[in-house]
Amino acid sequence: SIERCKQKHVEWEYLANKWARYKTAWAKALTLVPRMERIESFSHTEIVADLSRLIDIENLYGGSKPIRDCLQRRGWIFNDSPKHSDLIVTQRKVKKGEERTWIKIVLDIPSS
Repeated sequence: SIERCKQKHVEWEYLANKWARYKTAWAKALTLVPRMERIESFSHTEIVADLSRLIDIENLYGGSKPIRDCLQRRGWIFNDSPKHSDLIVTQRKVKKGEERTWIKIVLDIPSS
């Protein structure tokens, strides 16, 4: 029905706005990370989310996209494509107030 389509449109608009705010928050937080000279290398990125309420795996991996985009812009990873990078995202349950996100990057820099 038309009403159902309108409702879905509103839901998608709400989600798009929420996603934009999430990306902006990560971009702002990662400006604290110093810029590095981008070196062509393969990067192993591990993100561990300590959460008081565990989330589904799709959201866990989907939420890592703006983090890796920001790390790429800051020069910490060369490229987030599978040719240049892999990704492991995990979550651990913690008490409320102890939530945090851990990011570990290991670079395989080719010897010259």
